[in-house]
Amino acid sequence: MDEKTTKAEIYENALILDESAEQAIDVDFLLPEYYPDIEKILKCFITPYISAKGTNGNTLLAEGVAVITVLYTDNDNMLNSYEYRYSFSKSFDVSQSGELCTYIEARPDYINCRAVGPRKIDVHGAITVKATGRKRVAREILTDTGFDDVEVLRETVSANAPLSCGEKTVDINEDIEIGNAKFDINCIIRYSGHVNIKESRSVAGKVMVKGDLALNILYCNDEGKIDLIKETIPFGQMVETATVTEDCMSDTKASLSGFEIKPKADNDGKLRSFSVDAKILLSVFTYCVEDVSVLIDAYSRKYEIKTEKTEIELRKIAENVNDTFTVKGTVELAGIKKMIDLWCKSVKGEETLENGKLNAKGTLLVGALYFDENDLPLFTERELPYSFERDINLLGENYEEDITVSVSSCSYLISNENSVDISAEMAAVGSVYEVTKKNVLSELNVDKDKKAQKKSECALLVYFAEKGERLWDIAASHLADLEELKEINDISDDIIKEDKTLLIPMI
Repeated sequence: MDEKTTKAEIYENALILDESAEQAIDVDFLLPEYYPDIEKILKCFITPYISAKGTNGNTLLAEGVAVITVLYTDNDNMLNSYEYRYSFSKSFDVSQSGELCTYIEARPDYINCRAVGPRKIDVHGAITVKATGRKRVAREILTDTGFDDVEVLRETVSANAPLSCGEKTVDINEDIEIGNAKFDINCIIRYSGHVNIKESRSVAGKVMVKGDLALNILYCNDEGKIDLIKETIPFGQMVETATVTEDCMSDTKASLSGFEIKPKADNDGKLRSFSVDAKILLSVFTYCVEDVSVLIDAYSRKYEIKTEKTEIELRKIAENVNDTFTVKGTVELAGIKKMIDLWCKSVKGEETLENGKLNAKGTLLVGALYFDENDLPLFTERELPYSFERDINLLGENYEEDITVSVSSCSYLISNENSVDISAEMAAVGSVYEVTKKNVLSELNVDKDKKAQKKSECALLVYFAEKGERLWDIAASHLADLEELKEINDISDDIIKEDKTLLIPMI
C-alpha cells in the first residue's frame, strides 16, 4: 500500500454454507402391549425436529428426532394413535473455520407405512435437512488517497454491518387442565404446535423476543368420544448478541427443537390434564446500519497509475416481515356425517419479489379426519392453493427474501354432505434484504517516473456524447479535469441526459 493511501475494513455477511441433505427413515416397530391391535391404518405423519447442533473442526453436526405418528382403527373401529421417535444425525462440511452463524431446519418429504401384522408397523420415508451458515468476514478496501494529482470517484453506500448472531432455547413445561366440562382422557390422537413471534426488539447488548406457542390437542375417552383442546402459551426471552444497540435491526427465527404432549393423572388417578414439554430455539441475527464510503475508480492527469479492484457485497434489511393472512376455499369430501378434526400445512410454496411487492404462492395440504355415514372413521387429504401479496419499500435494484410461510391455525364449516369450507390463518415471517454489489478500489499506486499518455495534445477536444454516458467515464478516458469539463459545457448532472456535443479540456 502506498503511504499516501488510506485503507479500512468493512464487514460482509458471507454465505459459507448452503446445503441440503436427505435423511432416509426406514424402520419397523411393535405397538406396546397396552395398545389395541391394528385393524386399518388411516394415516402416518412424520414431524422432524433439530434437537442439537455443533461444530467439530470443519464439520457441522445436526442431531434430531423424527416423530412418526400412526393413526389407525382397531377391531372395534375405535380410533387410536401411536407415536414413535426415530433419532437421526446429519453432518455438513464447512469450508472455513471460525465463528459461524448457522441455522438448520428439517422438513418432511414423504412417508409410507403399512401394517405387517396386528401389532407391527413398517415405515419408509425421508426428510430433508437444510443447513445455512454465514460468517462475518472483514474485507480491506481503499477509502482515501492523499495524492493531489489523482482524481477519485467516491460513493457512499448504506448497508447493514453484520454484528453477531445469538441463540437461546426457551423451555416450556406446563400442565393444561381440561376442565370439569370435559371427559377424562384415554389417549391423545393428534397434537400440534406453532410458534408465533410477536415482537423482536434490540436493546443494549440483547434482543428481546416475545411470542407464543399455539397448541391443538385432539383426544378421546375410553368410549371413543373425541374432543379438541386449543391453548396458547406466551413466552418472552432475552437473547444476548454482541455490541447490539437500540438502533440495530435483527432477523429472528423461531423453531421447535423438541415437542411432546402426554396425558397426566391427577391425585385421584384420573387423566384430567396434559403435560406439555416444548423447546423453542430462537435464532437471532443482528445488523447495524452504517454508511460505507468507498472509492469506485481513479485516474491521474499527470502520471501513470495502477489500480486493483475487488467486489464487495453489502446487505441491508430493507424490511422485516411478520404478517398474517387468511386463506379460504372449499374441498370436496364425499359422505361426511361428522368431522373429527381438520388441519392444514403448507407443503409447496414460492416467495418472489417483483415490482415493489412480495408475492407468496403455494399449496396447502388439508387433512380431514371424519366419520362417514356408517360411523366409521376415515382420513383423506386435499390440496388448496394460496396466495399473498404485500408492498415492500424497495429503493435499490437487487433484493433477496428470506421468508417462511406457515399455517398458524385452521378451521372449517361443513357446507353440505359432500364439501367443507376451509379457513386457514397463515403467517409470513422473515426479512427482505437489499443487496448491493460494488467493484471498489483495493489498491492504488502512482508511478511518478512515468507521465500519463493523453489521447490528444490539443487544448480542446470535440466529443459526441450519447445519452446515458457518465461524465466521469468521459473525463477519465481523456484524462481531463471533471469539474472543468462540467463548467465548460454548463452541465451539473453526472449523466448525459440526451445526445450532446461536448468540449473536453485537455490541458
